[in-house]
Amino acid sequence: MSIETQLVTMILMVACGVTMGLLYDTYRVMKGQTGIEGLLVLICDLLFWASCTFLVFGTLLRINEGIVRIYLFLGMGIGAWLYFVLFHTFYIRWFLKFIRLVKAIYRFTVRTVEILLIKPLIFLYKMVVAVIVAIALFIWRVLLFVYQLVKRIFIPPGKYMKHLGGKAVSSTKKKGAGFLKRLAKLFRRDKTKDE
Repeated sequence: MSIETQLVTMILMVACGVTMGLLYDTYRVMKGQTGIEGLLVLICDLLFWASCTFLVFGTLLRINEGIVRIYLFLGMGIGAWLYFVLFHTFYIRWFLKFIRLVKAIYRFTVRTVEILLIKPLIFLYKMVVAVIVAIALFIWRVLLFVYQLVKRIFIPPGKYMKHLGGKAVSSTKKKGAGFLKRLAKLFRRDKTKDE
């Protein structure tokens, strides 16, 4: 392997180290923002380190056919150290601001959709239901009025009065029978006392 190829490989491994530091900070901040815990943390950690492994060995396969040398790991270490010394604080601040901006845009979008779309649809739904209920009540009252009108037209007043009178007589008979039964009970009690 020529010196130029080794130099290019070393530079790319330093870049891999910087990228791994960047990915680590990104993952750490996202883990803190989402509040994941328990088994999910373990799964995410495994996925993070698996993706870093694929990054390193994918880079090695492209530049020197996957041959692993000690100086390549040294290059990755230098890259990670450079990232944490030079860019770590700036990147964390920038990334947190970016997350706050994304959250603000999300809240604004949700609020806008709620005000411009959801609330008008809910209002329209309530209005439609209110109109349907009002129309149904109006139709019901009209039908009741028509029924009462037809009933008065087709049942002659004499029959109507007779019908009402029959109800009153039957009601009176029932009440009278109940009264007579009570009287009979009273007389029976008095007879038993006399004896």
